[in-house]
Amino acid sequence: MQPLRTLSLWMDQLDEPLCARPALREDLAADVCIIGAGYTGLWTAYYLKRQAPHLNIAVIDANIAGFGASGRNGGWLMGNLLGEDRLLATLSPQQRRASIDLLHGNPDEVHGVLQREGIDCDYRKGGVLYCAARYPEQERSLRAYLDDLYRQGMTEDDYHWLRPEQLENQLRVSNAFGAIYSPHTATIQPAKLVRGLARAVEALGVPIFENTPAIDWQPGEVRTPLARIRCQWMVPAVEGYAASLPPLGKHQLPVQSLLIATEPLPESTWEQIGLSQGQAFSESSRQVTYGQRTADNRLVFGARGGYRFGGRLRENFNLDAHEIELRRYLFSELFPQLKHVRITHSWGGNLGMARRFRPHMLCDRQRGIALAGGYGGEGVGATNLGGRTLAALILNQHNELTAQPWVLDNRPVSSLASWPPEPCRWLGYNAIIQSFIHEDRTLANPASAPWRRRLASPLRTSWKASCTDFPFPDTGPTGHEHYPVQEHPQRRPGAFKPGRGAAWRTRSGDVGHLRGAQRWRRNRHLGMHPRALAAADRATGVLPFHQGPLHFHPRRWRAPGHRSRRRIDATGQQHRHLGHPGDRAQDLRTHLLIR
Repeated sequence: MQPLRTLSLWMDQLDEPLCARPALREDLAADVCIIGAGYTGLWTAYYLKRQAPHLNIAVIDANIAGFGASGRNGGWLMGNLLGEDRLLATLSPQQRRASIDLLHGNPDEVHGVLQREGIDCDYRKGGVLYCAARYPEQERSLRAYLDDLYRQGMTEDDYHWLRPEQLENQLRVSNAFGAIYSPHTATIQPAKLVRGLARAVEALGVPIFENTPAIDWQPGEVRTPLARIRCQWMVPAVEGYAASLPPLGKHQLPVQSLLIATEPLPESTWEQIGLSQGQAFSESSRQVTYGQRTADNRLVFGARGGYRFGGRLRENFNLDAHEIELRRYLFSELFPQLKHVRITHSWGGNLGMARRFRPHMLCDRQRGIALAGGYGGEGVGATNLGGRTLAALILNQHNELTAQPWVLDNRPVSSLASWPPEPCRWLGYNAIIQSFIHEDRTLANPASAPWRRRLASPLRTSWKASCTDFPFPDTGPTGHEHYPVQEHPQRRPGAFKPGRGAAWRTRSGDVGHLRGAQRWRRNRHLGMHPRALAAADRATGVLPFHQGPLHFHPRRWRAPGHRSRRRIDATGQQHRHLGHPGDRAQDLRTHLLIR
């Protein structure tokens, strides 16, 4: 087994012995059994015990607290949730704003707990900089993303544009075109947070049993190698390790993200770079980069990792030379002065991606199961929201937390969307990764011919779709996709029929369900090589389909074979339901972050 201090820079920096707590060796009865001593499990235990001190709660973990992504992530404590735009789309403007404020309050909520419990995890709320650099296409796609945010109800206090000279006051990157700044993000030392939270939970009277894996679970009982736990409620808080608890594995796709850390840099170097207020930063290519300046003046920098056939977990995160040098190349493109800096730490971790990239907080009251997950790399802040929400659901509270669209109350685990079987996932993932690599190499090369840049350009797909969220249809209560009905003034029913080959687009400009030769135009429209998704198309038999109303020019179009109906939701808004055409290749666009 890999030595615990080599799991990440964060674990190596701890000034405490990394000795495992005693394992559970005898049967136990509890009101709540939490499987997993990471962020989700510990936050749930913390809020449950504070609100209901009489509850008998037990936490078990297969390794030690913080062994998984909670002790390995990039330290971004974000005030948002993956896919929040789709989740909030059906709410009224007032409800949407209230939900946005709830999400934006995550960093401050965590900070309040840190102060109350005396946990020092190098918390700095300096905001986040989403930079456009290296090539001009990034600026245009990033500005389009900012426009989308404003249409969703965000304000300039939430996100605003920084011109290059304004960006220089915070961060100096090579060949910058500007950036989006948001104040709703903090940076932390992740291992200090999870280890401090474990001590706070123990101080409340909650025992934590380490080296105690759950080898079987069913309603009312969890079995470990040496004992059984009988309980009224179970909370499987395993995220990227969902495959260890069937059937959760079919609802969570395990992917990896990889990071490196430099040696401590002198103050003179940081004067050239910036980040004096603890800002997080990324650049907006599809390489999906993210970084922060640590409290001891290192640069921590990460980028997407990989996916293993069959959803197998990666156990060994000793990065090879290629994985390290790829990340060195990416940050040296932004900071040329760091091209030859020494890399002292490299590591990675497994994270969980929910189907359609929609985080969930679910409560099955009949079977006594409560779970939260699918954070998709944005879990440092979202796990706090998940813990608070699960505590409220278990205590049968009805408040702002339990009224959110990502909450599935009184729903079985089987109601979560499942990923398609192999080889669809592996083929689609690798096809898309190769298209991203081709795109970045082409656009980053000033000598690329204009036609190559147009072919590889990401301008027609939003930056958010490839880096933070994904353009997939939202899912309504019935499991069908729905789109707000916006009648076109020139629409005549039946004016267009499938298969006539007319050009069309979605509201954001992305193409939808095409067939035959139109795949080539679709791939060019998405900024990909025409053959990039051929394997995924053949494997799944379907093509990307973007969220939002579909518009012909000048009339609405409906995909072939779709049967539609309309309904009125709770807010009085009319929606169109479209039957599933099958699993989509673009479901495999994973941004592979552990932020």
